[in-house]
Amino acid sequence: MKRADDDDLQQYLDGELDPGAAREVEARVAAAPELAGKLDALRQLREVVRARMAAATDEADVRLGTMWARIEQGLGAAPAGERAARAPRGLFAVVKDWFEGHRGYIVTGAVSAAAGAIIATLALREPPRPAGPPPPAEAARAEDTEVESLEVSGGTGTIFQIAGSADEAATTVIWVTQDDGDQVEPAEGPI
Repeated sequence: MKRADDDDLQQYLDGELDPGAAREVEARVAAAPELAGKLDALRQLREVVRARMAAATDEADVRLGTMWARIEQGLGAAPAGERAARAPRGLFAVVKDWFEGHRGYIVTGAVSAAAGAIIATLALREPPRPAGPPPPAEAARAEDTEVESLEVSGGTGTIFQIAGSADEAATTVIWVTQDDGDQVEPAEGPI
């Protein structure tokens, strides 16, 4: 025979045991005074918890009733009996009431959608290019460029130097192309 534990006693009190198991727990409780004391303590604890829950429910019912009355009064809602007695309303009135109840959400959604569209449009737009002469830094760079021509047999050559900025050195570019009618072939060997 297995020893009764707290779970068996609790299930016995809650009526969750089948009749055979319940008789077995009763027999063990009758034979052991410490189990009878535990069963009695669990029974008292259950009654205390039930009494507290009933009191809390009553307190909550009073608070909720008062709160609902204030909510209905603040909204100007008709009592439940009057709502049932009202005549059915048309579709336009139902839609109008719904819109009035959700107007803030609709306006907020429309403004958010418009803001998102404006941001997306601005993000995808290329930045405007200024009209007129290039900025002073680019103009100074173009003025400092020196261009010289080279004589190359069967082609043309150009050498130019681009002045660097304050922390860059000047760049020298040598450009050589070979003239062969319409086609330009890569040069083989020195030019």
